[in-house]
Amino acid sequence: MRFRDRDAPVTPEGLIFRTYGYDHPPDSCFCDLEYASESIYTTKNPKAIRTGLSTNFYKFYLDGGLKFARKREPPHVLLHEPMSLEMVGVKTEQLS
Repeated sequence: MRFRDRDAPVTPEGLIFRTYGYDHPPDSCFCDLEYASESIYTTKNPKAIRTGLSTNFYKFYLDGGLKFARKREPPHVLLHEPMSLEMVGVKTEQLS
């Protein structure tokens, strides 16, 4: 699978990511966690809820998505080898 800037990968548990750029490791992508299904995440922030689908989703603000992605089991992080830096990301086998 080839990822492009601003693609929106979705996991089976209801996490919606937004990809960064066009340079990704094979079979994975660097991204930001933007939304989560209400079955796995809620917040009291009234601006965060997104309705209108079969399930509600909550938007992450500031570094909330980063913190949530790192705490998940397994964590949604990938090594960016040229920078020797762990970044939020998903592998194609983690997607629905």
